[in-house]
Amino acid sequence: MHTDCCRSCGNTALPSSYKLWFQSYGFAGEQESLKGFAGYSTSGYGFALGGDQQFWNARMVAGLAYGYSNNFLETEDWTTTMATTTDPSKVTTDVHTLLGYAMLRGHGIFASVKMGGSWGIVSGDRKPTSDGYASYATDATTYLMQVTAGYSFIENYWLKVTPKLRFSYFNYAQDAYRETGIVSGKAFAMDVEKYGDGHCEFELLIDSKLRINNWAKGLVTVGYRKMIDADGAVLRVHSDGLSYNVNGIAAPQDVFLMDLGGEVLISEQLSFRVEYNLRSAQKCSLHGGTGTLSYVF
Repeated sequence: MHTDCCRSCGNTALPSSYKLWFQSYGFAGEQESLKGFAGYSTSGYGFALGGDQQFWNARMVAGLAYGYSNNFLETEDWTTTMATTTDPSKVTTDVHTLLGYAMLRGHGIFASVKMGGSWGIVSGDRKPTSDGYASYATDATTYLMQVTAGYSFIENYWLKVTPKLRFSYFNYAQDAYRETGIVSGKAFAMDVEKYGDGHCEFELLIDSKLRINNWAKGLVTVGYRKMIDADGAVLRVHSDGLSYNVNGIAAPQDVFLMDLGGEVLISEQLSFRVEYNLRSAQKCSLHGGTGTLSYVF
């Protein structure tokens, strides 16, 4: 659900030069039929872990992260303009992600760069006819580049407000595969060519942090995302920000984002953050939750 896959990276109440962190998440959502594409329901879960190091008197943070995600999607029964009914299709993704990141900050200015890739398996089942079924599995990769810049125009002991601009580019590739099954009592096979696609995203975000006391703070992020060149064959659903191919699904082009949560300083070395995550678009909504545990040395 997060556009920022390593939400805890360099963003903790703990002052230290080296930090380890662990993050887990889950989500569920749905979209109604849109622009001739079938509606769907989706759910997923995953985790990420990483470590980062501070440099230049904490003005720079750099680190590495690994993530795993499992996502499930099922399309609805729907009727096309040809008045033909399509039965539900099911798609599962099993993905591993490796990401590097670096951040610069000082005098209220914030900038970050993230680059990485994911490797996984996309598998699915569908009914090409009313009396048949077919299944497939194929390898897929996604490469990500993301640049973020922001400025804290309010920054004091009790409150910090930081507007941010973010640009992301995703490049997806899916290997060729053979779909097999049984149709009308006979063996069915269909070869699907290798698929590749890329799309961009622009986001405007406002991060706010409100200190409640010496060991707790509230967190609020609201924003808008614009997806560019994301056609109906690309769906972005998991929190690490990576995309995969689902034919016949419409990707939302304009998305409202909101994260609400809090962070608690458990000890001088340990903090815990929890958040509710909402993504809302035309006839589409995703609800999720994220928890992050950070430990410093």
